[in-house]
Amino acid sequence: MIKNSYFYNVITNGLKNCFDFSGRASRSEFWLWNIFIVITTELPTNIIFLILQFFNHPANGEKFFVAISVLCGILSLTLLIPMTVRRFHDVGLSGYMYFWGLLPVVGFLILLWFFCKKGQPFSNEWGPQLITAQNYKLILLDKFLLIFILFYLLTLALIYAF
Repeated sequence: MIKNSYFYNVITNGLKNCFDFSGRASRSEFWLWNIFIVITTELPTNIIFLILQFFNHPANGEKFFVAISVLCGILSLTLLIPMTVRRFHDVGLSGYMYFWGLLPVVGFLILLWFFCKKGQPFSNEWGPQLITAQNYKLILLDKFLLIFILFYLLTLALIYAF
């Protein structure tokens, strides 16, 4: 049952290709991978933050929290950059388009537009046409994971709001 899950397939393919800059990545694969990385890197950081707040150790805890945050940030960037390059390939662009992100505000908007753009429906120089989430039937596990992700993001918003 789990192996038929689109989310499971995205994660396993993402982990297999986490250092591969060749090929293509569909919109759904790109966004689900981003959500997975944010959850797996933010969750430990937030748990450590809450534990440190509970025990109220600001001096030593703050340095430890910063170190964990930096390590999680480096890990997430290491895993997100190849997927981003493959997403550009799906749109028909070079991975060097990633450098648009260096422009303040405008660069982010340009990248967001490319990330949301539909991929080329034919083979291009980076690979054949991709199978997207539309070809999978969303099973109960996928629905549960989507609800969990929304609940987690809502919880994060509430924690940081107060």
